[in-house]
Amino acid sequence: SLPDIDANTFQCVLDFVYERKCSLEEELLQPLLEAACRLRIEELQSATEAAIISRITSSNCLDAWNVGSHLNLAPLTVAAKKTALSAFGEVAAVGGCWCCSKCSWSPPPSLRERARALWT
Repeated sequence: SLPDIDANTFQCVLDFVYERKCSLEEELLQPLLEAACRLRIEELQSATEAAIISRITSSNCLDAWNVGSHLNLAPLTVAAKKTALSAFGEVAAVGGCWCCSKCSWSPPPSLRERARALWT
């Protein structure tokens, strides 16, 4: 249902629907991607997914991988997996939010184990 979409995210969706553009602010990327997928707005989904892919680092790749898997987005999943495997030592040692460097989110053990299983 739409009540699950916060006001800032919904404003971005409306801007995109009416103007074919919106600002892709860091903190809105994941909620905007989820809303675009849910509302089946393919152009917005593709643009948001590309913005997330361009920001994938070793500190946020496991979360991006999880989001990509959850939303069934192959390009995001593949990009995150590639980053996780190429920087496995850093990935295993560092936690962090995929959307920014400010919070202290740490990937759940299941994602760390998934990355380790693929590496060995």
